[in-house]
Amino acid sequence: GPALASREAGSLQGAALAGDVRYARAASPAPNSTAGPMRPLAPGSTMPLTAGAALFVPTGAETAAANERGRPTVLLMVEIASIARA
Repeated sequence: GPALASREAGSLQGAALAGDVRYARAASPAPNSTAGPMRPLAPGSTMPLTAGAALFVPTGAETAAANERGRPTVLLMVEIASIARA
């Protein structure tokens, strides 16, 4: 299902591989800043996920992420999935 990731601490580089991936940068570099408006991230594009940034990955889209600085990173991720009922 679709997923939403928000980087809380550390350094992370995000990449869109396929699909309609969207991102939002933090409104400001200040701690506890909220994410701004969602923008498209074209397949093949990368962007640094700074503190307060968010990445939306709809069903069927593909992404990758890399910790290029080797420091601990905190990433909050929520994925929505349906549960089959018997």
